[in-house]
Amino acid sequence: MMMIWGLNLPVLKWLTGHFDPVFLSALRMGAGAALLAVLVSCASSSESPKPGQLAQLALASLLSVYLYQLAVTAGIYRTTATNGALVSALHPVVATMAALLLLREKPQGRTLAGALIALGGVALVTVNPEDRVGQVSSGDLLILASLLLNCAGMAVAQRVLTKVDAMSVALWTQTFGAVMLFAHAAALSHQSGTRPRMPSTAGPWIVLVLSGALSSGLSALLWHRAVAAVGMSKASMWMYWVPIFALAAALLVLSEPLHARHIAGLCLVLLGTRFATRA
Repeated sequence: MMMIWGLNLPVLKWLTGHFDPVFLSALRMGAGAALLAVLVSCASSSESPKPGQLAQLALASLLSVYLYQLAVTAGIYRTTATNGALVSALHPVVATMAALLLLREKPQGRTLAGALIALGGVALVTVNPEDRVGQVSSGDLLILASLLLNCAGMAVAQRVLTKVDAMSVALWTQTFGAVMLFAHAAALSHQSGTRPRMPSTAGPWIVLVLSGALSSGLSALLWHRAVAAVGMSKASMWMYWVPIFALAAALLVLSEPLHARHIAGLCLVLLGTRFATRA
């Protein structure tokens, strides 16, 4: 699951060169929801959420799918896949802090110290020495915002996961998100009077479907099952591997440059996140 998410970052960067960002997110979520619908139809023990639970899942989808996808796709379009991977490495700390604040777990000094270390690593990556002091890439900030949205949505979903199976939760959140994104894409198209940008060749479409089905469908199901089993903060420990795979893919596939500050920032982020989530 972490390998899929890590490799998906440079793939998403490549896809933004072929599709409009919102339309791309809608199609990817649609592909993920389609795969989950097939899996649910094949499962014999899947449970449908009650109306009140559907409302909670709609809120979770608004935060962790719709707004998250808008922020992460726009962010990766404005920055490099390498920076996107390193900022995303902050996810375990963000998830731990969300669990502490939204799920009423008691904070510990070790967790807060780890968060500060990781924040230092993210700052090292996102502040370009060639820019003016304090100037940060808007793309990096959007990706950071997407992490906050995702973790807030997952905190809402975790409450439902105590009563509804992970497969149904994943299906409903992805479906709600896909509907919101398609509506957003249609509104943008109507406002501009033009069709969404899309490629005329089959290659990008195949990559898009595979990316959506694997990263937004299969991986979403596995993630919800992990959160249901051990909670969001503990499950997020495995997020350490996402930037590793993403960095490797960005170097090999996109030939993006790797600087010393990227390595130093990655080390600080991994050190801080491990320090915080082992508290």
